[in-house]
Amino acid sequence: MKRIAAALLLIGAMALAVTAGASADTVGDSSGPACSDILTGGASYNVENPPFNTVTATVQYAGATCRNVHYVLVVTYTVAGQPKVKVQSVKGDGSSDLISFQVNNVAADGNVCVATYTAGAGQIYDGSPNAGCAELGPDGSGGGGSGTF
Repeated sequence: MKRIAAALLLIGAMALAVTAGASADTVGDSSGPACSDILTGGASYNVENPPFNTVTATVQYAGATCRNVHYVLVVTYTVAGQPKVKVQSVKGDGSSDLISFQVNNVAADGNVCVATYTAGAGQIYDGSPNAGCAELGPDGSGGGGSGTF
C-alpha cells in the first residue's frame, strides 16, 4: 500500500510540474500488462453546466481492466494563484476496457490540466498524454470544456 501511495504522489507531482507540451499517448508503450496500456480518452471540465465544478473523463485500455492495476486521473489547477492537485484512483473490474472518472469540487481560476496513468507493483506502467497534461478550459455557455489524451 505504501508503494501505491508513493506512486500516486509521484504522479501528482509529475502532473503539477509539467503542465505544457501535452502529446497523445502511444499505443503499446505500457511497461505492464495489456490492461494497463492506455489507448485513448477524453475529458471535460464542467463549470456552468451539470455536474458543476467537475472534471469527468472516460479512458479506454488495450484489454479488460485488471484488478491489480490502479487507474488514475490527475487534475491540476490553481485557486487564488495557489496550485492544487486532485487525484482519483480506481481499481479495475476485470471485465470492461473502459473506466469513467469524476473529480468533484474543482473551482479553478481558469483552465485545468488533466492526465491519466496506470500503476501497479510500485511503478507507473503508462501515462497519457505521454508528456505534460491535456489543458481544458471551462465550459462557458455550451457543454463542458473538453479535450483528449
